[in-house]
Amino acid sequence: MQDKTQGFFCDDKGDFSFAVNMDTVKGITAYCTGYEKKEISVADLHPGMRIQLRSKSISLGEVAIKAHKYKRKRAILGKKHLKPFGQLYNNIGKEAGVFLGPPSHQRGLLQYVYVYILDIGLPAAKFRIHVYDIDTVTGLPLHDITDTNLVVNAGKGNEWLKIDLSNKYIPIHAGVFVTMEWLNGYGNNTDIQNRGAITFQGQVWGLTRSYGYGNTTYVHSAFTEKWGGYDNAGLSPMVYCTYSYPVK
Repeated sequence: MQDKTQGFFCDDKGDFSFAVNMDTVKGITAYCTGYEKKEISVADLHPGMRIQLRSKSISLGEVAIKAHKYKRKRAILGKKHLKPFGQLYNNIGKEAGVFLGPPSHQRGLLQYVYVYILDIGLPAAKFRIHVYDIDTVTGLPLHDITDTNLVVNAGKGNEWLKIDLSNKYIPIHAGVFVTMEWLNGYGNNTDIQNRGAITFQGQVWGLTRSYGYGNTTYVHSAFTEKWGGYDNAGLSPMVYCTYSYPVK
């Protein structure tokens, strides 16, 4: 809702409902990953209305051209052998993640993201993965460069979940932020949306000491555009990526 840090979630079909005091709210802003935001005044709202969003164009700052005479090798962004040391869980609509990079091979393209889900909470709960580029001025996440909804889930937990982003052609020369968003809908347990406090009622991301104090955990609350960071006592989300780079 405009001018307020409040809002509502659509389900996986895009359906939503809400009650609002029309004297205190100017309108709503509708948005979705991969689409431009759309502002709608209270006067234009009516029951059963359908909101259509425009696809968003994302400029990544460079164009990668594949030459047939080059082969591509794979490398790791972040650290592969991570040991769990803690737990990260959150409320619906919140995001948390960490910055990985920059890599040693500057012309790399992101291939796969790996996140470690623990066996506590609801390991099979669905969640959304985001990849952001970096704001070189603030050091915070800038543009969401995942242009589609990447909704995934683990199984029984205590496992690495592999997410394929090889068809996105995302350059990682400056590094990337990888974040996880806790979701409403998509068949998730209704306890997730009914509980106001932070609980284990959803997927629980493993935390590790392996990255050390140099990697701040970044968080983003629902219905706000501000990112914040906290050191989290040297613990970071268990995530790493693979990327490919050209070799002669």
